[in-house]
This record gives sequence, C-alpha cells and structure tokens, in this order.
Amino acid sequence: MVVGSLISLFSSARADAWWNKDLSYENPRVAREIGAAPSPIVISDIGDDYTNTGDMISLSYLLNKDIPFVMVNDNVGWVKTEQFHNLIQGRTAFTYRPTKNLRQALEQSYGTMQHLPPERFWRLRQN
Repeated sequence: MVVGSLISLFSSARADAWWNKDLSYENPRVAREIGAAPSPIVISDIGDDYTNTGDMISLSYLLNKDIPFVMVNDNVGWVKTEQFHNLIQGRTAFTYRPTKNLRQALEQSYGTMQHLPPERFWRLRQN
C-alpha cells in the first residue's frame, strides 16, 4: 500500500495537470499554444461558470510575464471600440473560456474565431 501511494504521489507531482484539477486541467496545454504565438494577448471575462478569474491567475503563472491579459467586465461592447482594436492590433489575440456574450461580441467585430483545442479556446482572426 505504501509503494502504491508513493508511485501515485510521484506520478501526480511530475504531471502538468492531474484529474483532480478539473477546471484548470487544460491550462498547461493552453499556455504552450499561447506561448508559442508571436506577440500574444489573452482576452477573457468572468466566464459562464464564474471561475475564469482563478483560471486566468493559474494560466498567468504558466506564461511569460510580458504576455498581457485583458479581463473584460460585463460591458462586452467595449471589444467593439477603437480602443480595444488598438490594444490587440499587431498581436495574436486569444480568448479562453469566454462567456457567450463576450464570444458573440468578438465574433461580431472580428468574424468567426479559429477554434483551438481544448474546448472553449479560440484565436481571433484579424485583418
């Protein structure tokens, strides 16, 4: 029994993610994708299940410190403004776990987003 516990402990300690880290399970995979992009920026909001703040904090620890995060409040119309457009221009913009409202606002302004694995992770298509 002790040997089995030690094997389990060793395996979980070396893993990027583990089954019991449900909400943030995909963060290492997402971080690799974002980190590989030229001049990335991450856009999100509170999320449909209200867990995005914690998820974004977790994700921020996996990325270089110079990658900006933009957390949009309830006013998703801001993503349609020139100020927002200027903020993301020249960058590879990603959105992770956005609410339905934020996703719709982004698609209205920038067209259909490129879906990336895992679920609820997209790259904005910019002209």
